[in-house]
Amino acid sequence: MQLKTKCPPFSPEDFCLVLAAQLVLLNRQRIPLGDPRVEEKFAAMVTDLRRRALEAFPRDEDFAHSILNILESISPNPNTGAFDELWSLFRRLQPAPINVRNPLYGALEIGFTRDHAEAELEKAPEAWREIVRSSADRIASVL
Repeated sequence: MQLKTKCPPFSPEDFCLVLAAQLVLLNRQRIPLGDPRVEEKFAAMVTDLRRRALEAFPRDEDFAHSILNILESISPNPNTGAFDELWSLFRRLQPAPINVRNPLYGALEIGFTRDHAEAELEKAPEAWREIVRSSADRIASVL
């Protein structure tokens, strides 16, 4: 028997937006671009999402496919190992709530107010909130 989460669509852009909001709630408003410690946490986040997709398949294929859709866009480049697409997704959130002042500037700045961040998290599907919290906790540990 397949259980359904009835999780509404959640895009890679939504994932990055809610991840940024959760980082604000952890008092982290700056993500250094290309920092090896951050990218190591991104890799752990991708590994965790793969595990969660595999665990979800037996009970909710739709949710598992939703996770795989996110993974397709945030996983590292198979040739270089770089998280180019993930950084690009963050940059697409410009000019607000993400800001990269200059292409040579070394960090993304998250411009959410705490209230706006909380509102964005409330809009996120319940099934994704724990995943985003876990991902943000992992990334925040090196910021």
